[in-house]
Order: sequence, then C-alpha cells, then structure tokens
Amino acid sequence: MKSTNPCEIGSMLLEYGMLSELTGNPIYYEKCKAGIKALFARRNPETGLVGSAIDMGTAESLQKSIYKMWTLCGIEPELIDYSNMEICNPAYYARPEAIEATYYSWIFTGKEEYYYQGKTMFDSIEKYCQVENGYC
Repeated sequence: MKSTNPCEIGSMLLEYGMLSELTGNPIYYEKCKAGIKALFARRNPETGLVGSAIDMGTAESLQKSIYKMWTLCGIEPELIDYSNMEICNPAYYARPEAIEATYYSWIFTGKEEYYYQGKTMFDSIEKYCQVENGYC
C-alpha cells in the first residue's frame, strides 16, 4: 500500500523545494507541490481539514498519545504499535511533526501542559542527538 500522512507531505515540500533550488531542477518542487494540491482538494468540505481519520474533537487525546509515545523511550521512536505501546523501531529520524503538533496545541489552547511537553521533547533532542558540531 502506498500512503503518506499530511505532515510528511508538508515536510517533503520543504526538503524537495530546497533540492530544486540547489540543483536548479524545478521538477522536485513541482511534484511535491502537486501532492499538496491533491491533498488540499481532498479536505473535508465542512471543516476544511485534511484527513478523515482524525476527528478534531479528539485532538487533545491524540496529543496525549503523541507525548506518551515520545516519553516511552526518552525520544520519539520511528515506529510504535499503539495497540500494545511496543516500540517496533527505536530509531529517531528527526521528524518535526510531533513537536509541531505540541506547539500548535499550546498556541491554540493556551494550556501550559503543551508548552512543557514541547520543552521535554526539545530537551530530549538536546540530550540524545547533540554531537560536538551539531545534531545527528
């Protein structure tokens, strides 16, 4: 099955847009932009939101799940089985989606718990990913 999620599509636009800039070949940006347009065309007509699998009424529950996943091993695992909270792939590939979701939860709700969740995530990146000349 070929699939992706809305966050990855947005991240890829930044990455492949830069690739187009660096190589002088606009094809990478154009292909990703077409993906964003296709995603936008499929948004819910009543709410304007993308993704029928996420009910915005459960967004806070989702945020708690994201934080639980992050803190399970000190940093976000690449793959987790939510049915039993078993980590299937403990690697961290520096994907920004979890921290971004926490930031927006804090901005939109004003609840400080989301600020502190984001701080915990940031601190774990500092702890586990910082090397002498940057981050890995």
